[in-house]
Amino acid sequence: MVSASLEMNGVMDYSEKDAMSIVKIKWALVRIVYFYIYIAMLSGFGMVIFAPIITYYFFGDIRFWRYSGYFFPIMRLAYLMTYLMFRDRKYSFHRSLPLTAPPLTGPDPAKVRVSDQWQHDEKSCNSCIRCCLKLNCPFLDLKENKCAVYDSVYWRYFNCGRFPLSQEDIDFYECRKWEMKRN
Repeated sequence: MVSASLEMNGVMDYSEKDAMSIVKIKWALVRIVYFYIYIAMLSGFGMVIFAPIITYYFFGDIRFWRYSGYFFPIMRLAYLMTYLMFRDRKYSFHRSLPLTAPPLTGPDPAKVRVSDQWQHDEKSCNSCIRCCLKLNCPFLDLKENKCAVYDSVYWRYFNCGRFPLSQEDIDFYECRKWEMKRN
């Protein structure tokens, strides 16, 4: 409580500042490593070289051989996302996300709110899966209607765990649950 009040007054212990800087460096490194791997994945050969890291990012497990069935679908998804980044203005992916942004398990409540028309539980998407279907996401398990990478490094650091980032995200995925707050 004391550190929170000190932080609000603009005064922070140097050890707290240092700790926060280290955490932000970690968040940035996770994203930078992912972007290098992402580029390598586009070559196909990178999928083989970085297989343990890729499966760790997506599944939390370095035993890549257990997830070999996902490799070509992940490559297809990487190509689709790259195409959309350059060809579809509504698709924002990571453009507005700072490298030092913290990992999240939900959208920023300061920016979005649940739509008045949403008639389901505020904490779930009620098995909507529109965003997954729009990208034909290889991680969507239709038999169990769940995400195979839910709460993974990838899920928390990138789009899924922080959806939506913008009105463009909501429009692109035709999301019925979220709307941006008006300032």
